[in-house]
Amino acid sequence: MNDATMSDATVAELESLVTGLIQSGASVVSSTLAYDDDDDAVPLDGLWNEALELASHIPAATLPTVPAALIRAASHAAPGVPIAAHFYLLASSLTDLRRAHAVLSLSDLSRIDEMSGPEREVPASLFAPLFPRIMQDIALRAPRWTAALDADVAELDVPAVLLAFAIARSARLAEVPEAQVDDATVRVLLQSLETTSRAQYLEPLNDAVTQLLLAVNEQALAAAGGCDTPLVRALAAQASGAHTFVENLIYVLNRSDDPATQLLVLKPTYILVALHPQLFFTNDLAVLVEVVLRQLRNADAAAPPATRNAFLRVLEALVPAVPATRRDDVHRVAQSVASAYAGIDATSVRLAERILAGGVSA
Repeated sequence: MNDATMSDATVAELESLVTGLIQSGASVVSSTLAYDDDDDAVPLDGLWNEALELASHIPAATLPTVPAALIRAASHAAPGVPIAAHFYLLASSLTDLRRAHAVLSLSDLSRIDEMSGPEREVPASLFAPLFPRIMQDIALRAPRWTAALDADVAELDVPAVLLAFAIARSARLAEVPEAQVDDATVRVLLQSLETTSRAQYLEPLNDAVTQLLLAVNEQALAAAGGCDTPLVRALAAQASGAHTFVENLIYVLNRSDDPATQLLVLKPTYILVALHPQLFFTNDLAVLVEVVLRQLRNADAAAPPATRNAFLRVLEALVPAVPATRRDDVHRVAQSVASAYAGIDATSVRLAERILAGGVSA
């Protein structure tokens, strides 16, 4: 038996093992809020570990065939019952999750295609057909993400959310009807932000869900061609978790210097400030003004123009909320941008001039 045949046999063995585990319901934790020893039992986690070990022996050249095998295995799952979290741990362990963070726009995925990932990892886009099932399973699991949840179980739920985020940032899902995330699912995820913000050990889930909501919203924006997305509708209705999400947006903007992450956050931030400012407390708006001003002052000339212009659009929307004590600062920053990019970036100059015309004093 040659190496290629042996590799194919290993993939087939992995698919058979995972299919059997999924059909048995092994390691499925109840999606209800009632807990008992049977609900949280993981009787066959040793076999999931065997699957992880088997996958680790598949040659790098054969790894791109594994996502299709796992997708076929997942098709045997019963509807309405979440697939074992171990399955998503296995899938995410094979996936290059980091490249998803490099995507600036879904309209141009060339940047992610040009990046070279680790030899032992495959692009998240290969798992795109699995996206509807992942979102279904996340929504089924989310109601149990409370302070009553065991820390180890909470940790095991993170890979599914990270994998869904990576897929949503690595593939165009706008033309796949079954991949569209509905209002009910978005509301469930927003609600989970409220509950996961109450315990420090749930922070990884809170962060991952925030990222996923942003990625899902980006896909919805691409599909709708406008601002009316499930996330914006839920936030506008001030659904449970809405203010936690707004706080998370400001927190990410305040800490991130990554252009791709900033753009992902700035799009919904602009929509919310411009159309639904009631979602922001007065202090939220004050902090947001400070963050945007700092980012524009410290902007790297080599950074993508789209990021700078997104910050300028948010600042323009914020002008009515700028305190009197900060209006001179806004004027100086806008004037500096207009001067620095004259003849270089007409969009930046136009946005800066609109801010200056918006009534900020000299």
